[in-house]
Amino acid sequence: MPPPRQRNEAFFAPASGEQALQKMLIAARETGQCNLRGRELKELPSACLDISSVALPEGGAWWECRETLEKLDVSQNELTALPELASLPELRELQLSHNQLGLLPSLSALVELKLLEASHNRLAALPEDLGAGAAPPLARLGCAHNLLATLPRSLVGRTSPPSSRSASPSL
Repeated sequence: MPPPRQRNEAFFAPASGEQALQKMLIAARETGQCNLRGRELKELPSACLDISSVALPEGGAWWECRETLEKLDVSQNELTALPELASLPELRELQLSHNQLGLLPSLSALVELKLLEASHNRLAALPEDLGAGAAPPLARLGCAHNLLATLPRSLVGRTSPPSSRSASPSL
C-alpha cells in the first residue's frame, strides 16, 4: 500500500495581504472590475489607478486584459481621502460607502460614471462638477448619511435628476 499523500500546507495557507491584493489586481486587469470592499484599507492602492502596470502571471492572455477600470468598489474600508481619479476615464461605477471620507476629488474626468455610491461617510459637500458634462449623465447617486447641507448646482438644475436613495439636503 502506498504511503498516504501529505498535504502541502503552504499551498493551502491563507494569502498574505500583499498576495491577496496582487491577486485582486490581476483579476481587475482581466475583468475591469476591482473589488477591495472591506479590506481595512486606509488609502487606495496606487496600482488601482493604473492597472495596466500590473504584471500578469506567466501565460496570461494579455490581449484580453483591460487597461483601466470600469468598476471600483472600495466600500467598507477606513479611507479618509481619495487621490485624483482622472486616470480612470472609463470608470462607470464607484462604490465608496461606509468609509470616513470628508471630501471627494473632482470627478469631472470620469465621463462614463453612471453610479456613485458614497453614503455613510463624513462628506460635507459633493464636488461642484459632479454630473456636469458627463455623457450620458450620472444615473444613480447614493449620498445618504453624510454631513451634506446642499447638493451641487450641477445636480440641482437638471431636468432629470439621478435616481437616488437620498438626494435631498437632509441627507
